[in-house]
Amino acid sequence: MISFYHRMFYHLYKLAIKTGEKTAPLTSALPALSFLLLCNLMLIDLLLEMLGIGLLSSLNNNTSSNFYYIFFVVIMLVANYIYFMSDQRYKKLVDEYSKRPIEERKKWARITLIYALVSIALIFILAPL
Repeated sequence: MISFYHRMFYHLYKLAIKTGEKTAPLTSALPALSFLLLCNLMLIDLLLEMLGIGLLSSLNNNTSSNFYYIFFVVIMLVANYIYFMSDQRYKKLVDEYSKRPIEERKKWARITLIYALVSIALIFILAPL
């Protein structure tokens, strides 16, 4: 599971570099990774609500569930930042995954893209239900 998380970060980081971000690709890779985690949290909440066990809806007495989502994203941003910046872990990961064969990198880039698109699309599909 950690390996998949690292691969997602690596491909988001490389995508930031390919789009021309030279100064700090880390500043766009970490929010993107946190957004994907938010999408997963929202999907879990939607599925649980469909089963009648709403996670955030039970907490949602007087406050909007958006507060909980924003709180979660901020926590994930801080946790991701600490995790990837400690001991320059992000540089080690980029070096490690850059040495992999091109076929493997392309395969995992496609898997990351599909994962991101499905995570986002499922929210829009399930939300109206």
